[in-house]
Amino acid sequence: MKINETTETDITPVIEILQRYQASEDQLSTVQITVLIEKLRQLRIRFIPSDVSESENDLNTGHGHLLLLGLGEEFATIPPAGALKPEVNYAVRVIRSQEDGVDITNWELRIVALGKLLEAVDKSVIDSHFLHVCDYLEEPVIRSVTDKQENSAANVIDMFNPCNKVIRKALTCAWKGEYRNAEILLRECLDSAMLVHDRLTVINGLADVCFEQKRWHQAEKLAMKSIEAQPVQRTPYLILFKIAAITKNVQKAWDWLDKYREFEAEITRSNYDVRINEEDLCLLLADLSLMLGNTSDAFTFYERHFLLKIEKTEPSVVEKLLIYSIDTGNYDKAVLYFEHLFGSIIPEKLNDAESARLLEVISLFMDKEWYDYAEKICELVFNGNPKNTLLLRRWIATLAKTRNLDKARQVMQIALRKN
Repeated sequence: MKINETTETDITPVIEILQRYQASEDQLSTVQITVLIEKLRQLRIRFIPSDVSESENDLNTGHGHLLLLGLGEEFATIPPAGALKPEVNYAVRVIRSQEDGVDITNWELRIVALGKLLEAVDKSVIDSHFLHVCDYLEEPVIRSVTDKQENSAANVIDMFNPCNKVIRKALTCAWKGEYRNAEILLRECLDSAMLVHDRLTVINGLADVCFEQKRWHQAEKLAMKSIEAQPVQRTPYLILFKIAAITKNVQKAWDWLDKYREFEAEITRSNYDVRINEEDLCLLLADLSLMLGNTSDAFTFYERHFLLKIEKTEPSVVEKLLIYSIDTGNYDKAVLYFEHLFGSIIPEKLNDAESARLLEVISLFMDKEWYDYAEKICELVFNGNPKNTLLLRRWIATLAKTRNLDKARQVMQIALRKN
């Protein structure tokens, strides 16, 4: 039986096999099998034959795989017949769009080997062998139009992996700041059978709640344990970065953040993994570089941060870029950052602090012999602040430097009249 990607699979033979288990006393209870059957019937299921030459008998004999899809879920290309290893389950990436517009991508066991499913039913609801015989597929990617886990085909797998619900509850507690409750729930999962990506979530979650409770040594040990188990993820590196930063070990903080960057673009193997947006990452790298004395690198990162945020860039960052541009003699960038920093208050009436900052920058421009631009600023600002005598004197000084003596005399006459 060849199933194309747009048709659903009649899994009646699988249902019939499961129903036969209900008559056996040594296997799953009738209630448990009834629940499993009901959940399967609610899904959109694709059948992947074990071989291109196989027919629908695969379903009857327990060969091949089932791709489990919930309502409102879309998927990319499914693996062709014969492409999957017999008796191996597969985790694929499931992307859920949240109400805040941020997507969460997790691994979920969605391609189930029929033989392993029937074997798990034959033994017990929680079967570590069923969970651990699992590989990863980058395709298909399943996209869910809902962020509600309850509508997901993962509910079927949750029958064999009840820790999933506990993990989600624990993470909700952590997001609310209920760190002690989150830790209790996560520790309940440690001795349970879990898929690798879920176990990483538990260890990372414990590391994070320990950090939030200022148990930094314990948090560090857990983060290292997570990395040893699977380096291709992000959360543990960020936890180690935070520990180094809060303990003022700048070099270690840089090293861990750099390690995070190494795996940032990789497909993470951990669920509920986190990512720093690029503008914030650039700012962290800039600050660390500056503390380490790597000035050139620091301002490369500051510039990248500015380009990403533009109007939302903190004035303190723009001021650093302005001073650095003046110090390094980069006139064009100095003008850019000056106008970004002071453009909104020129030529309006300046308060004392704004006036002092402006006069300082004008002095720096004059030190670089950028007299024409300094004179232009002075005139523009003075028009909005005609009573500022310090600004008036600075304007006269810039006119003298530009050898615009006629205009200098006119401005001096204004100054004399004011006196």
